[in-house]
Amino acid sequence: MGSVITVLVGHRGTGKSSLLKRIQHYHQKNTLPVLCQDLDEAIATGEGRYVTEIFERQGEAEFRNLEQKYFNKIISSYSNLQAPLFIAAGAGFQIPITENLKIIWVKRLTDESGRIFSHRPRLDKNVSPLSEYKNRFQERENYFKSIATETLVLSEGFDYPHKAEEDYFINSQNLGGIVTALPGSIKAPEKSTLVELRDDLLNQTEMTDLFSRIPKEKILFSFRKEKINTEDLNFNFDWPAEWGPSAKTPFIISSHSADSKALTEAGKNQKDSFLKWAPTISSFQELMRGHIWQQSAPARRVFLPMSSDGRWRWYRSFMQDQMPFQFWKEDLGSAADQPYLLEWARRREFQKPKIFAAVLGDPIEHSRSPGFHFDFFKEKNIPYYPIRVTREDWQNEALAILTQLGMRFCAVTSPLKEPAFEHSTPDFLSTELKSVNTLKWEGAKWVSTNTDKVGLESLLQSVTNFHKENVAVWGGGGTLSVLNQLLPEAQFFSARTGMLKGTNINPKIIDTIIWSVGRKNWQQSKRFPSFDWPVKTVIDLNYAEDSPGLEYALNTGARYISGLPMFEAQGKAQQNFWAK
Repeated sequence: MGSVITVLVGHRGTGKSSLLKRIQHYHQKNTLPVLCQDLDEAIATGEGRYVTEIFERQGEAEFRNLEQKYFNKIISSYSNLQAPLFIAAGAGFQIPITENLKIIWVKRLTDESGRIFSHRPRLDKNVSPLSEYKNRFQERENYFKSIATETLVLSEGFDYPHKAEEDYFINSQNLGGIVTALPGSIKAPEKSTLVELRDDLLNQTEMTDLFSRIPKEKILFSFRKEKINTEDLNFNFDWPAEWGPSAKTPFIISSHSADSKALTEAGKNQKDSFLKWAPTISSFQELMRGHIWQQSAPARRVFLPMSSDGRWRWYRSFMQDQMPFQFWKEDLGSAADQPYLLEWARRREFQKPKIFAAVLGDPIEHSRSPGFHFDFFKEKNIPYYPIRVTREDWQNEALAILTQLGMRFCAVTSPLKEPAFEHSTPDFLSTELKSVNTLKWEGAKWVSTNTDKVGLESLLQSVTNFHKENVAVWGGGGTLSVLNQLLPEAQFFSARTGMLKGTNINPKIIDTIIWSVGRKNWQQSKRFPSFDWPVKTVIDLNYAEDSPGLEYALNTGARYISGLPMFEAQGKAQQNFWAK
């Protein structure tokens, strides 16, 4: 065949079609030939019907047959053209694997949380929309893993053209850093400075294969299982501090212990080695202790905090060029806290930043704020991170520690809006609401404001046929004070108990539900408003794709309005506050 064929696979709603359009944009921008085809669009055009209609009338089995037919047709049509071909495939498509196919598994960090769709075919109407997604999740996850030749993890909110992604598709380059080889995972070792081969992760066959493909100067061999004589080794290696001195000076002496003493002592004996401390930690106090240890000898020491959920990924990213080396990953990696490839590449666009900005909350991986504010802060050489901070973390001085580490601007989500009010100097509006969501460091204190009102006003103004006296608010959380101020006529309900807060309920006049509770808190009671209420519109203050508000709208047939416009209006107001 005359062209390289790349197929984008991934779960429903992960962003394959949007990525396909960006790939076309990147090639056109660089005056490079490219052919891009969305398989669903090809089917809809060829059959003269929307995909949803095909599902409804002919069923899923027939649609899968059409996928095979049109996939083969696309391949045949472009087989003699001298240009790369990209195809975005549906989540349920079984790809006919051939040697000349490159398959990129497109992932998002929210894939496992699930998604609810209002404008896509239902696959199983006997279960809830979210269960429909989750019931197929693991089977599809295993399938994508088995066929993928590369994995590309997309961060939330970066669904617009940006340099790191453009470089990935257009400019094959060395990104620096170290990548750990997992069984079958390292497809492009040229993208990193070193490739780590660990004897506890790879078998002898895999080791032999990688040694034959990777130049010795790019190998970092990490001893984890077997202690051998290193005197005759001719490549870099990582030696556990607990094993005592090695015959030859290691490139790295490492420790995963909770205490750094053994590592520090080992470094005294072999003074030309880098020291890598990678303990599992659970608090910001432990993070600060490790940071202080590293900063006491920054040219030689590397601190790599570990967790089960990757909550310290932001720290490793921020410290990327402030330590002798760092690790990043294509997909799973050997540690949850290693930055993903595109995160690593975006961080390289900054020149040794000394301060950072962040959005704080729990949960936080769904946040679009880092993508929304990326360019705004990039102009100031300030990276922006999602940082998981619980109420307990806040009470244990998380804000003070983050300030010490260099945070100078932040947004906070619902669990932290009231505590943030107590630990900052609020403006007039925030004082009235007793809640803040936006902070900046001025001199020796945090000053704050609340942009919820601006965002909510913008959202409500965009809704046609909206009448304040016909509104029921379900939940409230950190936006409750704003909702009370803007909608005093509304009926307020506890999402936990389903009980009205205040006067007697009048369900006959309720035609609009304002949904103000996220999936995590809603899970505690799993209560929906009554399905007997005459609800015509659901205004969801969330934009997460697993929101129960969307599920309620689908079950009632009500018009659904996402909270994304509210988020965008808030974001612009936050930037105005930060820029002053």
